[in-house]
Amino acid sequence: MLGWFYSIVVAVILTGQTLDNWPWRLFGGGGRTAIAATVGNVVVGTALYFLMVPLAKLLIGPGATAELGSVIDQFPAQIGVCWAFWMIFWANGFGNRFSPSVRAALTFVLALGTFVFYYRFAAQHILHEPEVATGLSGNALGFIDWLVLWTLIYVVGFQSLGLRRLA
Repeated sequence: MLGWFYSIVVAVILTGQTLDNWPWRLFGGGGRTAIAATVGNVVVGTALYFLMVPLAKLLIGPGATAELGSVIDQFPAQIGVCWAFWMIFWANGFGNRFSPSVRAALTFVLALGTFVFYYRFAAQHILHEPEVATGLSGNALGFIDWLVLWTLIYVVGFQSLGLRRLA
């Protein structure tokens, strides 16, 4: 459930912020847009979940996947939190530069890099988090969610001090 739920959260951020409320804005505004967004984000989130499970297996490798067993089903949330971080940071720190499709692709690539860097290096060697499977340490939902929180404090509370010139 965790991986599926977080995939819906990612769909909300992706469609609402990164894609400028597309495709939901095509439904004419008001209640129709709200209903389309609610139903649509559940559908998009579910699709993301089923795409992210094999992606997670690919990124962490067959050995770690076998060790994790059914826990692998939460790894779409682990990738998703990395993507949520970059979508939030990009929109608020850099003023949502580029077209929506480029933003979506760019933040996704950054998220994959962050996921691999975190699990293969940072969690173990920088944060000293425990090993969860051979070659994998940490829990991105814990650390990256804190990073999202501090990013929101920085971009909202401090108005992206120092990055505003780049926006």
